[in-house]
Amino acid sequence: MKTTLPFACLLAAALAGCSTTIPLNKVSSESSGKVSLKDNRPAEERVHRRDGVLVPIQFFGDEDFDSPPLQQFSLMLGSRLPAGQYDLAVTTFRVIDVFPQRLKTTTDAALAGALLSLGVSTIYSSQPNLTQDNITCLISGSLGPRPIDAAESVPYKVSPTSALLKNDPSFIGAVNECLVRLSNRLAKPI
Repeated sequence: MKTTLPFACLLAAALAGCSTTIPLNKVSSESSGKVSLKDNRPAEERVHRRDGVLVPIQFFGDEDFDSPPLQQFSLMLGSRLPAGQYDLAVTTFRVIDVFPQRLKTTTDAALAGALLSLGVSTIYSSQPNLTQDNITCLISGSLGPRPIDAAESVPYKVSPTSALLKNDPSFIGAVNECLVRLSNRLAKPI
């Protein structure tokens, strides 16, 4: 029996116990209530967006996570701030996947497969790594009277054995570490 590649990928994902959302690390409930969050993001910033299959950037929406990342960030920030109550008003908050290397690998594999299917044997030389795949978290708004505008990036390298991106340990670690770094950055006194 001949198995097609898409079917094999789906079967591997099913057997791997796939997740359709990105898991976020749990934050202790001690920090809840410390930061009063006002989410002023426009609706289009709350949903997933990718501008085309050849564009190596995707903007994750709240539905891509097992819990909304802005709420998670707010809890993390609260756990890092000194005692007191804080107002966090957010106008921009995005978790962005920038993946030039992952896209290049996929494109290279597709090109090699197409050439092989045509009976053409060739050596396809790859370009040097120009940029690492990374998760970038960005926020703007205000924390109390202080305006905030910050971004953090964490690189990742997807394992070749990962059936789905959202299950890859390096990818999940980068998403969680990005939120931690961003909360650490904003918790520092000016």
